[in-house]
Amino acid sequence: MEQVRVARVAVDMPLPHLDRAFDYAITDEQAGAVQPGVRVRVRFAGKLRDAWVLEVTDTTEVEKLAPLERVVSPEVVLPDAVARLVREVADHWGGTFSDVARLAVPPRHAASEAAARPERPEPTASEASGVLGGYPGGERYLAGLAAGEPLRAAWTPVPVHGAPGDWAGGVLDAVAATVAAGRGAIVVVPDGSALDALEPRCTDRFGQGSFTILTADLGPAKRYRNFLAAARGDVRLVIGTRAAVYAPVHGLGLVVVWDEGNDLLAEPRAPYPHTREVAALRAGQEHCGLLLAGYGRTAEVQALVERGWVVPLAHDAREVRRLG
Repeated sequence: MEQVRVARVAVDMPLPHLDRAFDYAITDEQAGAVQPGVRVRVRFAGKLRDAWVLEVTDTTEVEKLAPLERVVSPEVVLPDAVARLVREVADHWGGTFSDVARLAVPPRHAASEAAARPERPEPTASEASGVLGGYPGGERYLAGLAAGEPLRAAWTPVPVHGAPGDWAGGVLDAVAATVAAGRGAIVVVPDGSALDALEPRCTDRFGQGSFTILTADLGPAKRYRNFLAAARGDVRLVIGTRAAVYAPVHGLGLVVVWDEGNDLLAEPRAPYPHTREVAALRAGQEHCGLLLAGYGRTAEVQALVERGWVVPLAHDAREVRRLG
């Protein structure tokens, strides 16, 4: 019996009773382009629909398979780690895979795929600002990240001018320790003003072009181009707003969420996941570092502290009064 190559796909259908993988045959012409994470078109319930390949295998329980209609693009836009995160987020919030995949993967822009890939320098080494290291447990946390340990922390900077309240400096201290260890990092902020404050600090710290930005405000072409820079492994540092938490960063070593209690980090579309919890799920799945930070600590993060799942990085009340 001739062996059949099978693509197990998630069809872009928001119906809960169809929220599972379906098997399709891979034709000889498609074999070289089909791999987990690529976009394909399939015939489903009599209509052509978009789908993502989750797995390529040679076993199936279906007697007669329909073939894939075509491979939309050979770009791997939904790698295995992100696909597992999408599935877990969908299950956690009672949504469907396609609901969350639309949040994680921006719409395709064919011209961006065909465009020449710009030179992307490696992040330059830089000395720590001393902000995060100035908090109890901060030096140990930074040393752990530099050693590749998947440490999780809740940082509560003092809301003052100067080094103790420099949230961007402290966040970038953690990022610098991570990229120095050869791993990638994601920094999520709630809005454009925070991103505008962070971007020039990243440029000064790591060099022009060494990171990319993901936000819906960029427009379809630039957003997809920046997304591809991460998906292709051209950059190891991504900063952005809500959806950046799903960025397909290679060798992920750290996820940071700044202002973790901000309402703008709650997704307004079904299934309404909060970036803070998505980051925590991803850190657990990928065994990477996590930094949940903000001038105030939410009840959700305090619960994680009390359970011992994250360690607090904060001054005691007496030191806060002195610094304030």
